[in-house]
Amino acid sequence: MEQLQYETFLIYLRQCQNKIQKNFNEELKKYHISSTHLGILTLLNAHQDGYSMTELSKLMKVDNALMTRNIQELEKIEYIYRDRMTNNDRKYHICLTKKGREVASEVRKIILRKQEEFKKSLTNEELLTIDKAMSILTEKFINKMKEEEKC
Repeated sequence: MEQLQYETFLIYLRQCQNKIQKNFNEELKKYHISSTHLGILTLLNAHQDGYSMTELSKLMKVDNALMTRNIQELEKIEYIYRDRMTNNDRKYHICLTKKGREVASEVRKIILRKQEEFKKSLTNEELLTIDKAMSILTEKFINKMKEEEKC
């Protein structure tokens, strides 16, 4: 069996990510969001007290500029709001509105349904193989990132 080259592997990962995003984006159109907003809504739905912009950026592994744009888009459609924590205008947490919680709940149903659809297309052996491979990849990438941060 020919060994998978690193570059080819990265291309496969990117293709999978693109197909998943495209598939999700179609269903998310009715909520006026994209898969980019999905992570933010999911994180905020799981944390009632909200997060600071910096915390969200770190959790999502994106820079503050991109996070700011996404937050502004979600504010515009009234899914989130900035909860001022002090008299300092620069200190606030991003929180879900009632409308945002409803959308986050609906979106979660979409995610679960899509997971089930995908799982039905695989055998138990394939699911176990994917699970094991993803665990190994995650561990290796996390360890590599930690090593690079020490430099």
